[in-house]
Amino acid sequence: MRPTDPGESEEDEFRFTHLMIRDATYAGLLKRTRASLHQRFVAWADEANRATDRATEFLEILGYHLEQAHRYLSELGPLDEHGLALGMDASRRLSAAGQRAFARGDMPATANLVRRAVELLPDDHATKPGLLFQLALALTEIGEVGAADAALVAATEGAAGLGDLGLETTARLERLMTQYNADPSKVEGNIEAMIRKSIAALEGAGDEAGLARAWLSMSQVLFVGARWGEAAEAIERVIEHARNAGDRILEIRAGPNLALCARFGPMPVPEAILLCEEIIARSGGDQKAEAVTLRSLAHLHAKRGEFDIARDEYRRARRSLESLGWKFHAALTSIDSGPIEMLAGDSVAAEAELRRDYATLDGLGDRNFISTVAAYLAEALWRQGRSDDAAAMASFSAGVAAPDDVLTQVALRRVRGKILSGLGSDEAAEAECREAVDLSRTEDDPTDQAEALSDLAFVLRAAGREADAVASGTEALELHERKGNAVAAREARRFLAVSPTAPALTSERP
Repeated sequence: MRPTDPGESEEDEFRFTHLMIRDATYAGLLKRTRASLHQRFVAWADEANRATDRATEFLEILGYHLEQAHRYLSELGPLDEHGLALGMDASRRLSAAGQRAFARGDMPATANLVRRAVELLPDDHATKPGLLFQLALALTEIGEVGAADAALVAATEGAAGLGDLGLETTARLERLMTQYNADPSKVEGNIEAMIRKSIAALEGAGDEAGLARAWLSMSQVLFVGARWGEAAEAIERVIEHARNAGDRILEIRAGPNLALCARFGPMPVPEAILLCEEIIARSGGDQKAEAVTLRSLAHLHAKRGEFDIARDEYRRARRSLESLGWKFHAALTSIDSGPIEMLAGDSVAAEAELRRDYATLDGLGDRNFISTVAAYLAEALWRQGRSDDAAAMASFSAGVAAPDDVLTQVALRRVRGKILSGLGSDEAAEAECREAVDLSRTEDDPTDQAEALSDLAFVLRAAGREADAVASGTEALELHERKGNAVAAREARRFLAVSPTAPALTSERP
């Protein structure tokens, strides 16, 4: 060990000449001595940080030192009150550091810090169920679904033991939604009714934080049913309850769901773009909120034919989510980027985007969103003339898609109808496409309705039913123009332009 260079510090400091010497010296110390040195370091650092008001910056470092002291004392025998107090102090600091990581969107760090905070607490500690719940949220985002489920079970049991009805209800509902998001077929009963029952219980308990999470769950179910107007109302409730609970992070991160409703719902493209830009401006630099909103914004720009902007936005969104460890959310990017590339006429690029996320979701064991990705992938393959590959992918999607997943069920029927049309099965093709149209009319998504009508028009024309094809194509054009989907409207006009029975077309709307 040697003194530090003069002038580096006003105090006497010493430094090991090599890290191996430091490690060898440390290994030679008795465990009780190591525990004492870790505690002394924290005591010194706390005093120094009070003078500089920098305690928050060193939460993780000092939590680590207390964690080490607690571990060494526990290895020496049963912990006394001092040893238990060390563990609780370490847990407090690590969990606070975990909250900071969560706020900046770093999910791997959040999971690591909160997991360690949980492990330091006695089973009956009052804060443990809440920490287990936070841990489960982080584990879900990094794809550790099994570990997240175990944490939610423990959180539910712990909250029940404490008589905390709000947290017990919230943890039980979160577990239900984790199962639903992974594989809806394994959830028994009416999911929407179960969520409403939880909302009633949380209202009775006056649990604003729990209500924010419950309405977020409701919005997810409404998304599946493509009920975008109702979903937007649910998200407004999330934001309201999160604000009441003082949960600024959830308040901000719920915003991108409004962008999703604007992207899919009837809001015209220009207004939807402005809303997305407002959501990003209000996000306060929250990288997850910005990234998820960028995905919707990319799709909206693509509808106007601004494909370079759209590609830059969805690629930035993916990079940001991956860098922060939001593995699951990053793997949903192709639900936007795939259709964007197909709108641009590049089905090969669409396939690459979709296959990437298909592989990730498959590795995570997801059987919910993967059905949508697979249906879109079948469409990209069909557009390349690979009907057999498209049929195989459509078959997989059909096997895992939930019956109430309207978006996926519509996409499936559309592509199956076109495959059947190519095989000369005109009646079966029309039946599939008409089912797609009927299902799409249960949504408030004009784009999905228009695309279903366009595919019906395609198979009708192939069957020689030109007048019927024109009727469907004309309705599709009207829907695209109402939404402001300029690219799809141009395609609809081209389809109608080759028909001698089509009505005269006015100039293209802006």
